[in-house]
Amino acid sequence: AGDLTKKALDLYQRGQAETAREMLDQAVERDPGFVPARVNLIKIHGDAGRYDLAEEHYRAAIATSPNAQRARFNYARVLSQPRRLGEAQAELERVVEINPHLADAQVLLGSIHEEQGRFDEAIRHYEQALESKPENPQANLMLARHRLRAGRLDEAEAHARRLLGAETESLPILVYRLGLFYRQEGHETRAREILAEARRLAEAAGRVRLVREIDQRLEEGS
Repeated sequence: AGDLTKKALDLYQRGQAETAREMLDQAVERDPGFVPARVNLIKIHGDAGRYDLAEEHYRAAIATSPNAQRARFNYARVLSQPRRLGEAQAELERVVEINPHLADAQVLLGSIHEEQGRFDEAIRHYEQALESKPENPQANLMLARHRLRAGRLDEAEAHARRLLGAETESLPILVYRLGLFYRQEGHETRAREILAEARRLAEAAGRVRLVREIDQRLEEGS
């Protein structure tokens, strides 16, 4: 089961999600109690909108290992997609109880609080994410936004610099959002600098549509 799961992850990372799913199905047929295979099936089925199958693998995973934090985290991501935020929050609270150092869980929990207007709680979770992973791009993005809103510009810049130095495939869109946050708070000169960097990143990544969207935003501010 372990070898099949490893091969499936390689296929998934190369964009072959359905082939990876078939291989993971073989892994759980071979060993129904092999939690790593089910953890990844939760994510694949959730991303494809097959929420019932994602839940089936989640239930099987925690029946084998109640503290399987990645199973709980992936299922919380699934729950947040069809707007079952209360259930997602409950799962994430369980995850951070098991492992408070799982930065991705702290960030997702923060975003759920944010969406419901509980900004102090959201900030607390973003800060906890950075305690474990100072370079976490999403946490730095959101804390930059909150520091800007509070007029704490030096702190906002510190988070912005961390984000700009991050290494992630989603960096172009995150930097784009950062530029928009600066514009919303009235810092147009800095916003244009950041949007120009977002454009450079998007162009380097071949993100043609994003480049066009950023160009429109730059024209708006000229």
